[in-house]
Amino acid sequence: MYGVAKWPAVGKEIHMIHQLRAKALHDIIHQGGLTMAELAESTLARIESINPSLIAFVDADHADVMRQVEAIEVRRRAGEALPLLGSVFSIKDNLWLGGRPATYGSQVYRHHVAPCDSAVVARLKRLGALCIGITNCPEFACKGHTSNSLHGTTRNPWDLNTTPGGSSGGAAAAVAAGLGTLALGTDAGGSIRRPAAHTGLVGFKPTHGLIPDPHGFDDPSYAISDIGVLAKDVEDCAWLLDGAVFHDPRDPRSHPLPAQLTVDRPFTSALKRLDSRAIRIGWTSDLGCGFRLDADVATAFDDCIAALANTGLTLEHAAPDWPAHTFEYPLLHQQQAALAAQFGHVLRDTPELLDPALADQIAQGLNISGADYAADELRRKTLIQALDNFFERFDFLICPTTPVEAWPVKASHPGIIGGQPASQRAHAAFTPLFNYCEVPAVSLPFALGQHGLPLGLQIVGPRHTDLGVLALAHHLETIIDHRFDAPLWLADSDSFSSSL
Repeated sequence: MYGVAKWPAVGKEIHMIHQLRAKALHDIIHQGGLTMAELAESTLARIESINPSLIAFVDADHADVMRQVEAIEVRRRAGEALPLLGSVFSIKDNLWLGGRPATYGSQVYRHHVAPCDSAVVARLKRLGALCIGITNCPEFACKGHTSNSLHGTTRNPWDLNTTPGGSSGGAAAAVAAGLGTLALGTDAGGSIRRPAAHTGLVGFKPTHGLIPDPHGFDDPSYAISDIGVLAKDVEDCAWLLDGAVFHDPRDPRSHPLPAQLTVDRPFTSALKRLDSRAIRIGWTSDLGCGFRLDADVATAFDDCIAALANTGLTLEHAAPDWPAHTFEYPLLHQQQAALAAQFGHVLRDTPELLDPALADQIAQGLNISGADYAADELRRKTLIQALDNFFERFDFLICPTTPVEAWPVKASHPGIIGGQPASQRAHAAFTPLFNYCEVPAVSLPFALGQHGLPLGLQIVGPRHTDLGVLALAHHLETIIDHRFDAPLWLADSDSFSSSL
């Protein structure tokens, strides 16, 4: 069976390779207890066994992976330093792995092949990481659950009858099921953080532009979308971010790194530098907008805040003073207008290729005026000012990541939240505002809901406080001290396969 190896340095067996963290795998490989080929074959075998029921991956090519492995081994034999050796990561289907299909979850791109690696993918591979494959996303990464007519519907490793959310649902399901250690996703309104919350993972969205993407698909949420990381814990998240964050002048969103990010392993080093006694944290259960929570989520959040307060953290009930009538997606017109600009011709000429929900967004976008778009841009400025004013008083903000547990996989959204009928996007209420404001935010698993499914705690900081946000998440992780391991992550792939 794949998944058993010897670690000579400590003389013990390593069972279930997929349960090891990236740093541990790095150390084991360096000490000769495991080869990259063994790690790759083990991961691919697990994908082959589990993915048909999960549909986390849409492409994981054995030949491509083993070519990567051979290139890594050639460089190791040459004595090249490979700081991310042992890191096995996947990429969302709106990023590129050169020579492999890149479909954006859409029939429109069903025959498209990526001409090159996305910049961050190329960089991680140069640092010794292995890209194991490509994960599922909804069409154009513009839906809150992960399903499309090209690849099918992704299921949650905690309960296959529920969704992992979206749009980075395939990425989250992959890591939560142990199909690779880490994943790259994108987040334009919570698309990393919400799936992380629903699958018991850490999901990090950086300050806007911190991870560049100079070429690839045109993103309808270009002005607010960010590449980020999903991982089993904060340390693994930091491990990948040490390599993923860089400046690329080819991307106009990218900017020279602040001095604190130019040191060796800035994220990993920052995890232990937080002075928890010196920080001021504002917390809110409704984000100051009256957003509703299910009763079990509200209780778990209140209990968590009380527990954190008992550790000596300085916490105050407070929320940003947002503009009046701020709702869950106050600038949705901008996404719809961008979709119309990019795909209006598809709606006109070949509408059968489009998901009906995306066709509806495109149709709405075609009716948005320039004045409407400009008004939204002015509104965005007031949102940024409101959050900036909040961060003059506080160092961080804590709130729920989602108002509900994961919902049934056949539904596009939960119909009831907080005992009342919910709009289509109410499940996403707590995340988009931080995309509009371009700030770093992380979701941390902190409790289980009434059905035994994970819940997420969101930590937000001002622009360019990415190190502090992750350091606080690491500190809270040690306080919460829970394991959030999905049943499929704990399962051996052979036993899972035999149980189907």
